[in-house]
Amino acid sequence: MARTLANLGNAVKAFLNTQVMGSLFDLRAGETEVPSSAYAHNGDTPGNSWFLLDDESSFQLFRAANPGLTFIFSNHNNASYFGDRDMKIFDFGQNNTLRFSEEQGRVDVFGFDHDLTGSLAIYNSTNQSIVPDGKGGTLVGGNIDVHDVALDPSRVAFKSVNDQLSAHVTLVPLL
Repeated sequence: MARTLANLGNAVKAFLNTQVMGSLFDLRAGETEVPSSAYAHNGDTPGNSWFLLDDESSFQLFRAANPGLTFIFSNHNNASYFGDRDMKIFDFGQNNTLRFSEEQGRVDVFGFDHDLTGSLAIYNSTNQSIVPDGKGGTLVGGNIDVHDVALDPSRVAFKSVNDQLSAHVTLVPLL
């Protein structure tokens, strides 16, 4: 319970940090979206936040040049990140799959200590390590930090495809 509250507090703080940016005389708000599964998404502006509210959705984000946030409040989803910069993902659902390829930055995943059936799929990775992060979590592939859970390797799949997934401009069929 305490970890859930801590994750919720961290999520609120991260969201507020994306919504008010800039200097005192040049304040800007980030973009917040409840995305559809119908098209590919591109986080091309600072302060992007996505809220996944529908069960069984397929969210795909390509080449986000700025740090972003995803909040998953639903179940049985595929959330894909292809060629993105720093990401924070808060999983408050169950049985969600997070897919990654060609990530350019650090990925922080919160909530997998409660999403006991959640999994990761990493495509075309040169680093297939699964090691403790030194803080009670698991570091996968060198840059995906799954906080607060010693992630069982059976929940991680390293896959290869003959395609650079981040180069797509339309949805990638589920692999």
